Amino acid sequence: MIETVDEKRMPNDLYRSLLLKLPDVFAANILMDGEDTVREVHIVAGLSRNPKLISRDVQSALLAAFGFRVDHRVISIAQLAANPFEMPEQPERLGAGTRIQCVEVSTRVEEKRYHVSVRLRHGEHDFLGEAVSRNTATLRMRAAVQATLNAVHGFLGVEDLFTILATQPTTIGGTTIALTLLEYSYAREDRLLIGSAQQGEDAAVGFVKSALDAMNRSLSIAAGCQSI
Repeated sequence: MIETVDEKRMPNDLYRSLLLKLPDVFAANILMDGEDTVREVHIVAGLSRNPKLISRDVQSALLAAFGFRVDHRVISIAQLAANPFEMPEQPERLGAGTRIQCVEVSTRVEEKRYHVSVRLRHGEHDFLGEAVSRNTATLRMRAAVQATLNAVHGFLGVEDLFTILATQPTTIGGTTIALTLLEYSYAREDRLLIGSAQQGEDAAVGFVKSALDAMNRSLSIAAGCQSI
């Protein structure tokens, strides 16, 4: 059973976030007719890929992730030599401009319960997170992401900054991708975050990395909750 997301919680920003993760895509926008019909898709991309390949990636991504069947004729692609939207990265408050990385993921099944332990690293510091669930495919995905959130929350010294909305595997161009949708909540700000990572033989690793992909851009802000 694949976990789904309430349509009301999927604004165009979420669709754009997925398309921006496609290779060589600099910017994306989607115009909808109602909640389930794509009227136009506009893409700004680099020159390294054929427009037909980019168009097929757009179709595959929207169909696999959201069930949208998009006619290639409504997809417009403009290609530029360089990304005009790229901004210099700001120094991260987590220290030395580094990102949290996945070091180790271990799993086991005991008495029909799935146990997952995640070891993450920032700089020279390692920190752990654990989660337990029933041993089903859907709940194993969530447990891997929850263990990741537990580790990050413990590292930051805060609780409930990130909440799982959905976890879902999908296939794009023959490659299996782990997708994670999170909600980031701090002060008066609520934001949807989507992360993706290639899923190898160990599905848990793919979902840990997709959760980190979703979180890493917001961690420098989250670090303001406490001093590191």
